[in-house]
Amino acid sequence: MADNNQDNYSQYTQGMTAAQAAEFARLADIYNSRFQRTAPTPGMEDADAEDLSLSSYSQDIQSLLSNDRFSEIQKESEKQAMIKILSDHNIDVPSFFEQNPEATPLDAMRVANYNGYADREKRYSQDTAFTYESGREEALKALNNEYNSTFQNSFLFPEMGVRLNEILPDHIKNDPEKRAQFERAFYYETGGAKIDFDESGRVGDIHTENVVGNMVRGAGYVINDLMSEVVDGALGTANSIYDLF
Repeated sequence: MADNNQDNYSQYTQGMTAAQAAEFARLADIYNSRFQRTAPTPGMEDADAEDLSLSSYSQDIQSLLSNDRFSEIQKESEKQAMIKILSDHNIDVPSFFEQNPEATPLDAMRVANYNGYADREKRYSQDTAFTYESGREEALKALNNEYNSTFQNSFLFPEMGVRLNEILPDHIKNDPEKRAQFERAFYYETGGAKIDFDESGRVGDIHTENVVGNMVRGAGYVINDLMSEVVDGALGTANSIYDLF
């Protein structure tokens, strides 16, 4: 369906490859239908995790995205993530939000000069930095995309994980293997949102009290991490996900 609706999102997909634009349109369609309640996959509650594929969780993912609490959790997590950045850089948090009631994550990263963001932005804004204004605009856009993506992966998604876990269906939340599958399915369904619902330290991992088992799984997930990086590089939609929500 997303392939047929790409033109509807052309204002957001300029500069993307055809694959990125298609993925963005697919995510936008999911978001636009967030108020359409969907039921879990029939029989999923009683099925064993080994009998399910990642696509089996598609309806549960859409239900999570359409949950009334999802946007609230996203906003709460964003605020807490911004507070962490400010606090880590000794910025007066109450004063910052008092002076910037509509502050964005980039505003917080700018005032904290997180990883040199303010310095790079200032350098790009200098008259002598670029020959053409279009070059400056593209460079600033790429810079903002880079730091928005960093904000999501390093601050926002970790904050969202444990909170979203509370609103997962019981048949997923109470089954470690299904929850691990759900994390991987959510990652691919949303084009790269690395949300660790059970705080195991890795998306798609199962954390138990068995130390040896955890070590074996950790070695196995090195390959999974490499594949994740390939997906991230191919899609590059982390910033688009942030814009959607």
